[in-house]
Amino acid sequence: MIDLCCGTGRLANKFLSGGWLSVICIDLSTDQLAFARCVAPDATFSCQDARSFSWHEQANLVVSMCDSLAHMCSTDDLLAVFKSVCRALKPGGLFIFDLNDDQGFSERRNGPFNIARSDHVATGMSVYNYETRRTNLNVTLCSLADERWIRADFAFEQTYYERPLVEKLLRDAGLSLVDCFDTKLDLKFDFELGRRMYVATR
Repeated sequence: MIDLCCGTGRLANKFLSGGWLSVICIDLSTDQLAFARCVAPDATFSCQDARSFSWHEQANLVVSMCDSLAHMCSTDDLLAVFKSVCRALKPGGLFIFDLNDDQGFSERRNGPFNIARSDHVATGMSVYNYETRRTNLNVTLCSLADERWIRADFAFEQTYYERPLVEKLLRDAGLSLVDCFDTKLDLKFDFELGRRMYVATR
């Protein structure tokens, strides 16, 4: 499987702990990959742009979580990611990713925020522009790895994409939407309101 925009490697570590034998972590940030190597040392790491990434073997599963694809600043960028995912998937393979919806951006990406979990703590500030549908975030993240806490500070921008546009871009890239879930209401995840999880297939 491929963890696209793997960030700090927390999800990759969960997949490895859950029994996956091969997890490929792809991210453009060398700082994030260095962090991820501490959190998920048994994964394989590759520094690549999500819009043009490739791997020598096609995967049964590609995941991109934690709003990672909202970092794409244009529809062309998001379409390029979807096309790269389509090339990376085996026929019938699954692509699972999440994005904040309008509620997520207006309520949770516009002001101070704090997240506390057993293996990570995050605090930061975000400012949402309703006209451009973009938010700027500054985050401090501390993750637990090998019984020690590792700190990372970073700033980034996210863009809100409406569901109909996301579905169209998936089709244009050669992918088919299987389903779309509200992570809180439909899946009962311990997530905030305003986040959707998409499941697509090649």
